[in-house]
Parts: sequence; C-alpha cells; structure tokens
Amino acid sequence: MLRPGVVLARALGEVWCTPDLAAVACWRRPGAGRPTDEQRRAAGVDRLPPDLLRRRAERSEPAYEYVEGRRDALRVPPEHWYCTMVGVEGSRRREGLGSAVLAPVLARAAASGVPVFLDTFNPADPPFYTRNGFRCLEEDVEPGTGLPYWLFLR
Repeated sequence: MLRPGVVLARALGEVWCTPDLAAVACWRRPGAGRPTDEQRRAAGVDRLPPDLLRRRAERSEPAYEYVEGRRDALRVPPEHWYCTMVGVEGSRRREGLGSAVLAPVLARAAASGVPVFLDTFNPADPPFYTRNGFRCLEEDVEPGTGLPYWLFLR
C-alpha cells in the first residue's frame, strides 16, 4: 500500500530508508509541486484496492486539499521540503529509526536554510515531530471530514 507514495517521492524528491526497510521517509523537494495525473498513474495510485480508493476520495483528498490551503494561509515559504510520509514497522517503533530516516534531509535543509513542512492526521505523531525539531503551526479539525490535523514547520 505504501508503494505509490514511495514511487511519487522518488519522482518528486527523495526516499530514505533503513537498510532492512523497517523505516522510510518520503520527501518532495523544494519547488517540485504536486504530482501530476500522469505521475500518479505511473506510481499506481489508480491500481489501489477499490475500497481504499473510495475512502481516499471521500476523506483523504478533501482533507489534504484543505491542509494545503492552511499551509498557504500560514505563509509557509513556497520553497520548502515537504515530508510526505514517515513510516516505521510497528514492532520496530521507539528504536530511533524514524528519526534516522528523517535526519539526512533535515540536516541538508538546515544547512541550506530551507524550511521543512509536514502535516499529519495521526494524533500519535505530534510528540515525535516535536522531538525532531518541528514546531506545530496549527492543530485543528478539517471541517469537511472531521479529521484532526497538525501542521509542522522546521
């Protein structure tokens, strides 16, 4: 299920993972923009299971569009790294693997003065991002879907 996100990240930015693939971080480089329909098809987004595609269309897409508008309203600099996904295998959490796969891009971004933005809809994530140097810009609920969200900048 993560494959389309990883393929899109490779096309628009970078993917960092642990050698055993227990953790992955996907990045969109500054100025990359949103994936095109062609890139999404090439990544296999349209081949996801029908139930997942339906849920995505009903909840995820409207929520992400809303959050994108909030990012602009909060005046996040247009040239920024965007962390699209961080994942750690459940049995391997709390080993520092998530931080390890974030570190290469966070270090480069800090050295070059380019900010890093990310969003999450998972209530368990904010402490992790705060520990990794992110500042919460906004915590709220997306009005159309009722999903809670957090926006972070570093």
